[in-house]
Amino acid sequence: MLDSYRNQILRCLRCGFCFDYSWLGQYRMCPVYDVMGFESYGAKGKLIALQALLEGKIEVNESLARHIYACCDCGACTYNCMMSINIDTILKESKKYLLGKGFLPSKYKKLISNLKAYGNISGTSKPSIQTPSNTDIIYFRGCLYSTHLSSIAEIQVEILSKAGLKVGLLEGEVCCGYPALALGDENLARELAKRNLTLLERLKGKLIVFPCPGCYKMFRDEYPRLLNSYMPNMIHFTELLENLIDTGRLTLGKLETSVTFHDPCHLGRGLGIYEPPRRIIESIKGVKLIEMDRSRAWSYCCGGGSALPRAFPKLSRKIARERIREATNTGAEIVATACPSCLLSLRSATKGDIKVKDISELIQDSIEKG
Repeated sequence: MLDSYRNQILRCLRCGFCFDYSWLGQYRMCPVYDVMGFESYGAKGKLIALQALLEGKIEVNESLARHIYACCDCGACTYNCMMSINIDTILKESKKYLLGKGFLPSKYKKLISNLKAYGNISGTSKPSIQTPSNTDIIYFRGCLYSTHLSSIAEIQVEILSKAGLKVGLLEGEVCCGYPALALGDENLARELAKRNLTLLERLKGKLIVFPCPGCYKMFRDEYPRLLNSYMPNMIHFTELLENLIDTGRLTLGKLETSVTFHDPCHLGRGLGIYEPPRRIIESIKGVKLIEMDRSRAWSYCCGGGSALPRAFPKLSRKIARERIREATNTGAEIVATACPSCLLSLRSATKGDIKVKDISELIQDSIEKG
């Protein structure tokens, strides 16, 4: 219940640390506030509005819903809150409240219906597959790597196979449930989580590899809360790759290029995984890694989180364009990332000024060129 967060909401000092990186000068921290320019679109403004709602000073309306849902769920506000307020949790709970009152933005309704009917956000039926019993690992594709970015998934599976691993896909896999949870439909998220864990229970002992940070974070942080059930052994794709490289099972080739790495919000601030992608890139001979001004925990969002492009495409594109501008300013030829949402968002915003690649594409290029 939203009311259970009343005390946390009241603890907000209105300091504005959720808006700006005061120690980084020119940069604003909240991407939505950065683009929109009004405090009502930042965490502080949203908490003020929610306090007014709880105190009966305002009624639920479409304007409130629009401001609350205009969020990337990047977690930067929570990470930087000097009062340690769980802002991202409060905003998810507020979306749950708004959805219950019938104020889910119309452009998100199709996404929810797709999840209910097809088990994925794209609204497409996945081809039937079977999980071999002799696999070493289970590759959990997620919605985007199984549809829009299936070619990237094929590259990733091929890389793991070249390292000598027997890779299997999860028969009957559905969405991890993060999009539903991010939009406030916790019941649907729980239903999807239960379906996935039921499938994985018969594969106990298998290592589950997640190429999508959002899926991994959902499994690691939310499944235990939603379901009191068996939890599998899990790892992110970049963590596994780092181990394969360090142990000599995967040998990379050479590329003469420069790369800057975009830290996905869920991979970095969400999961605390910062070094594996960088070590992978630096393991490719001839590659120069150049950091953006905002990197690691201070990374700027791509604008693709929390299904933002579905209902706020212009806002999402402007956020992504800002990140592309920052990447281009490094002088690097390529901006690499390790998240399907980031990959799609950054690719949609580039105007040919910099190449956008998944980290697995860099690995494939280096192996092919030797």
